[in-house]
Amino acid sequence: AGVRPDEITMVLVLSACTDLGAFELGKWVESYIEKEGVQKNVELCNALIDMFAKCGDVDKALKLFRDMGGRTIVTWTSVIVGLAMHGRGLEAVSLFEEMIGTGVAPDDVAFIGLLSACSHSGLVENGRKYFDLMIKRFKIVPKIEHYGCMVDMFCRAGLVKEALEFVQNMYIKPNPIVLRTLISACRAHGELKLGESITKQLIRNEPMHESNYVLLSNIYAKMSHWEKKTKIRELMDKRGMKK
Repeated sequence: AGVRPDEITMVLVLSACTDLGAFELGKWVESYIEKEGVQKNVELCNALIDMFAKCGDVDKALKLFRDMGGRTIVTWTSVIVGLAMHGRGLEAVSLFEEMIGTGVAPDDVAFIGLLSACSHSGLVENGRKYFDLMIKRFKIVPKIEHYGCMVDMFCRAGLVKEALEFVQNMYIKPNPIVLRTLISACRAHGELKLGESITKQLIRNEPMHESNYVLLSNIYAKMSHWEKKTKIRELMDKRGMKK
């Protein structure tokens, strides 16, 4: 139509590429921005960093980050989350420390990225330290996502009892995702009675959610309670549920 896109258009297109994981298209958009001389303001640079980080090219995201002059909390957070997503936990922690050192106050999203990095990289002590720091120093009230990262971190490290204690002391009610994380850890680390108890609670809360029945069925299989496992399968069939 002869209308020239500006930086706002490009931010929106990059956001769509990020959501779709359309990496090749995202790279084309970057070359288009360069070719057409679209003004690279902070928002556009942030969108480019976010796209590269989430689509897998974290090194390119880091390069763009280092080349930027004025950074916002979004800039820092995008790279921290990107590093966390790709298992580069120590780098994410290091970047977080650098961010605090430059005087940028982290927000709740930055802490989700940071705690996720600690979880995926098995940095349990770091995770504990930063969760306390978030509450005490930065006065951020934990959301379910922060609690979820912590439970996931304890479960991945095999600290099932600690994860359960953490869930019991949460200030908000655990959602089904947190409970399923706990159940999977119980099954993986042999806390089968505990896993059975939590799964039955989940089924009471969500009687038509098929994954809860599958979890309980798997726990019974691990306990060699084949009759109970068969009954769960029969119950699923009776309620018209599929695995």
